[in-house]
Amino acid sequence: MLLISCLFPTNGVTKLQKRITTLLGQSRANLDEREGFLLQWAENKRERSTIMAKNPSREATIFCRYILSSLDRLVQCLDGLDERQLNWQPPAPHANSLYTLVVHTLGNAEENLLLTLYDQPSPRNREQEFMTKGQSADVLVAQWQALRERLQKTLLSLSSDDLGQEHLHPRRGSITGLDLLIVVARHAAEHLGQAELTRDLLLALPPC
Repeated sequence: MLLISCLFPTNGVTKLQKRITTLLGQSRANLDEREGFLLQWAENKRERSTIMAKNPSREATIFCRYILSSLDRLVQCLDGLDERQLNWQPPAPHANSLYTLVVHTLGNAEENLLLTLYDQPSPRNREQEFMTKGQSADVLVAQWQALRERLQKTLLSLSSDDLGQEHLHPRRGSITGLDLLIVVARHAAEHLGQAELTRDLLLALPPC
């Protein structure tokens, strides 16, 4: 300050001091703002890391996108349908209702990706799925919302080593993790096609 006093008049010193104080305050505010931004960025990154593996397999990431997309579209086939429509079956041998197709396909994904992939026994009753009827789509929609999060977390945590490991499938015998993803993706796409065709046939029926 002594140097400033020598270089500037008293009034000038006062103005300069105020200016310095203002600049210091602005700098502190900018630092606080940046610190808040960095803290928020770190928190978002931490949340994402709970889902993403450190080194997720590229194949698993791709399968995740396609499997979840097929199942999303499958469940959407139930939109706006009443009890009769949900349980309607096309007049063809072995044809299934939309409700049955969704129950069966979600059961397949859950068994393969959440149980078999982790060498856990499956309590699934596959035959019972084909006899299932429902009064409303609400139960299945809620079930899918919960299952979807678990499937995404599982698929995005798989490394290349995980995909190469062998597992014992309850009906297929020894199978690798990658083969399990292929089974689920193919199965979901197959039944999605059936469901979309079933819905088209249903909505084309004359009103009762």
